[in-house]
Amino acid sequence: MTTSLRDHTTLFALLREQSRLTAEDVRTGPRRNGEPVPPVGPRRPVPAGLTEVRPVAAPKSGRPLEDVLRTRVSIRDYAERPVPVEVVAAGLATAFRLDREAWPEEWADGNGLGVLVAARRVAGLAPALYRADEDGARLVPLAGLADGRAAEEMVLQIEYAASPVILAVTGSLSTALRRHGAHGHRTLLARASGLAYAALVESCAHGLAGSVFAGFLQSGMRPLVDLDGYRQRQLFAVSLGYPAAP
Repeated sequence: MTTSLRDHTTLFALLREQSRLTAEDVRTGPRRNGEPVPPVGPRRPVPAGLTEVRPVAAPKSGRPLEDVLRTRVSIRDYAERPVPVEVVAAGLATAFRLDREAWPEEWADGNGLGVLVAARRVAGLAPALYRADEDGARLVPLAGLADGRAAEEMVLQIEYAASPVILAVTGSLSTALRRHGAHGHRTLLARASGLAYAALVESCAHGLAGSVFAGFLQSGMRPLVDLDGYRQRQLFAVSLGYPAAP
């Protein structure tokens, strides 16, 4: 047991050392990637009847940020009321805009983030898994969605399996490592969490509620879309909907 603990301590010490951002890293800056991250695509033919949708984002709610943050609650139980696709588009547009503004060099070098939209009860969308293109202004269907136990086996936290809509943030680990070394993994996770929280706050401003969570299992998504865990992987997610009546 002592040897095992010592081995784990040594391993974590090495990981910390390898992923530390050094003064030399800051001085030299990120390495050029050279090629854009390919978008996530379907592994199977897209089910018949699913077509891409170009939603118009809902206008800004006008609610002060302080009011949204003060009244926001994390929930897991949702009402049956469908979420308007316009609100989904508004959350995506805000989240992508903030990430582009915060990380312009990453986007310029092809290291953008992506979002998969798992829509179960969204007014204006057939139930399916979509890819958010053009910062959410174009939703491209990739696959159908499972129900019941099969849906629960796709997520890390089964209480979110039946969420009206889940926004799953994706990114390229290989590109992040190529640009930033081992420190790139932390950078990628920081960006993903920022994007998810931005979508959550914007959605809450329009009356939705929800929670960020770990998202989908790699094994659950791999049969549907080409997330290999390295070139493209799911990083973080946010569950959204209208709160159930108390």
